[in-house]
Amino acid sequence: MLKTIFNFGGPGWFADVFELEIVLDKQCEVDDPGDPFVLPWNAWTGKCFLFETTDVITGIVKITSPANRKVWHNVITVRLEEYLVGPESYGSSESCALEIEVKEPGYVKGTEEIKFSLDLNEIQGAQWNEWYAGKLLSLRHVLAVTVERPWYTFDVARQLVVGLQRVDPAPGTSQGEPTEEGVVPHVLQVLDAGGVCNLDYRIDSYDLGATVRGAVHLAGLAAPVVSVRVLLIQVEFADGDVYESILLEHTLIKNPNPHPPAVEGEEGGEDEEEEEPMDLSLDESVIKTFEGETVRMGPLTEDADLEMNLDLSKVPGLGPSFISMAQTPPETEEDLCAVRHFLRLVVYTPPKFCWNTNEIFLHRAVSDVKFDLDV
Repeated sequence: MLKTIFNFGGPGWFADVFELEIVLDKQCEVDDPGDPFVLPWNAWTGKCFLFETTDVITGIVKITSPANRKVWHNVITVRLEEYLVGPESYGSSESCALEIEVKEPGYVKGTEEIKFSLDLNEIQGAQWNEWYAGKLLSLRHVLAVTVERPWYTFDVARQLVVGLQRVDPAPGTSQGEPTEEGVVPHVLQVLDAGGVCNLDYRIDSYDLGATVRGAVHLAGLAAPVVSVRVLLIQVEFADGDVYESILLEHTLIKNPNPHPPAVEGEEGGEDEEEEEPMDLSLDESVIKTFEGETVRMGPLTEDADLEMNLDLSKVPGLGPSFISMAQTPPETEEDLCAVRHFLRLVVYTPPKFCWNTNEIFLHRAVSDVKFDLDV
């Protein structure tokens, strides 16, 4: 529900200001972290009404004229707008929109209630994206009601922030392409580990909340393996800028001494053993999980097949992948606006630190929308 705060009377522009209120029939309200990315910014309240991209949004527009006045208006419209909002150099742009006319021109005296029904399936030449509030860019949706008024004065508009969730289950087959060497997209090879080192996770497409199951095969390595980790990484692309976040670290072989103490050198000085590169143990923003009830400790000196079960449900707020957020394919890599996800296999065989990365594709199989919530 959204109301105007002031209703100015008096001559000129302020004489015929309407008061508008939007009341939705079905409401699922969730916390909304996206303050900097809402257009207009003053529509943000810290909450967001959530719908599926195939829903029909219904409700009532209440329009009230100033006291004891009969006021003319032109058409009244309800419009859902999708915005792609990026860094300052990229700016913001409307990706797509759907508008309906809910009342023809006429007079209003007192309060009038106008029912509306906005079928999101009627979007033409585009498709709705799922909402996203990120670090570098966001996809935002605003439900706007506009009372158009005569040319000599201003329109009256009110906005309500909404979010859309797109149900698009994982296809059951890998989406990526084999490499030039013929390696299938769900096999991740670390070629500089001094032997055979690969992760086979069977398929590269997963529903949110699923478990990525696979195995790391180690054979013929020249040095003992001190640690083996698999990282889940999210990368935002916008206007040539890139923002990488490590969301989860899943440990298969744990380094027994990732922070070795300084030891006395031969000439009385202090030498430090090398710390493990890409150590995330002190990074509280990264979710930590371990394989099995008792994680295996390094070093590993023999060939091995290590089971991996990476639970995506451990990452709060994890959303689907966006191959491209724009409605048209990007012309160059710098035009790409996307949110992509990757698995990175990290192997530490001192003094070598080896890793490689494969893309995975995350999908939403079930919407979070519930219409029995009290809001």
